[in-house]
Amino acid sequence: MPVPGLRFALSLLLCLLAIDPVCTTKIVIKLQMDPHSPGASLQKTSPTHDPAALVQMSTEISTQANQLAIHQQQLTHLTTVTEELVRTLQRLQVSLTNPAPPQPNASVGASPPPSLTVNPRLALPDKFDGNPTKSKGFLLQCSLFIDQQPAMYVTDASKISLVCSLLTGKALEWVTAVWREDGTAFPSFGTFLQRFREIFEHPEGGMRADDRLLALSQGRNTAAEYALTFRTLAAQTDWVESTLKLLFRKGLSLELQSELACRDEGRSLNQFIELTIQIDNLIRSRRPLR
Repeated sequence: MPVPGLRFALSLLLCLLAIDPVCTTKIVIKLQMDPHSPGASLQKTSPTHDPAALVQMSTEISTQANQLAIHQQQLTHLTTVTEELVRTLQRLQVSLTNPAPPQPNASVGASPPPSLTVNPRLALPDKFDGNPTKSKGFLLQCSLFIDQQPAMYVTDASKISLVCSLLTGKALEWVTAVWREDGTAFPSFGTFLQRFREIFEHPEGGMRADDRLLALSQGRNTAAEYALTFRTLAAQTDWVESTLKLLFRKGLSLELQSELACRDEGRSLNQFIELTIQIDNLIRSRRPLR
């Protein structure tokens, strides 16, 4: 009858065979081939006569069983981690293939973020050579250019420098004569504009706008051309609309005055001017070409 140690060894071998048959078979073959192993001594001696060999063999088998158990735990852990990685990759693939729709704004009635306002970039005004008829237009263009770029032209000195950089001819000669090295010739931009107007804004031909308006007539011009000059001069006066309407009719050709007789009642100045242009175009279209 086998001793208790041998019985334990046999039971352990059966367990190992159930867990890993290949590894257990290699252990048994090694024990059979090694003459110094506990198995070889078991072939020559009876288990009853060599209990120490049985104990040693039992210890080695127990060690191998513990290692196998550890390997089994590690393999199980690696399998779990691998499965989790596969599931994660599958979720990422699905999210990339079918992106989620944009979420609605959580706050109902919330106003959208303010958009940045981009000012249009204006071209630099043309050079000013001192021509009095172009003075007002030049200053208007400079004012618009400065207003569209407030971050660049913050100080009065920067505004004065911009206008001076656009002067040429007699205008440049004037600013060169009054300029001081310390820049105290114009303490403010308003002072500079006042001096500029005093020097260059003179009525054309020595006549003020109201005098030119009184002497204005259509002549050989079209009604549209006459109306443009009339409106430009009228904007420089403070005359009331009824007076301007009377002056506009007075400067028209006799033919147009006849056509417009009794047609200006209840019309404003702009409406009367538009009617005059329409009638003049109609008359000119009926004239034979020369």
